[in-house]
Amino acid sequence: MIGDGINVTPALAEATVGIATGATGSVAAIESAHVAFTGRDQRLIPAAIRHARHGRLIRAANIVLALLIAVIHFPRALSRVLGFGGVVLVQEVAEAIVILNGVLAARRPAILSASVTPAVRTLASA
Repeated sequence: MIGDGINVTPALAEATVGIATGATGSVAAIESAHVAFTGRDQRLIPAAIRHARHGRLIRAANIVLALLIAVIHFPRALSRVLGFGGVVLVQEVAEAIVILNGVLAARRPAILSASVTPAVRTLASA
């Protein structure tokens, strides 16, 4: 649900994702929404949706990686083929990969134009 007025406040609160827009949007709408864009550039909404979808893919990839490592290395740790130090090392390398994956996602080109207010830039980068 996307809206900016007091009359959409209940719908924003009940929506799966509520997006409050507009610099003159009501305080109630901004507080009840999940995401608030305080600028006037409506073109940010599709870019924010793409950014959220990309973040979901990264989370899914990180979870799959963690589960694969656990499934593959748990039997090796129990049978002492890899040893405790080897298992810890593999886990730490996997965590570094997950962190690097998140950092690389943050370094993607900015979704915002230069005309956007600093408040919106802060909201979108959070």
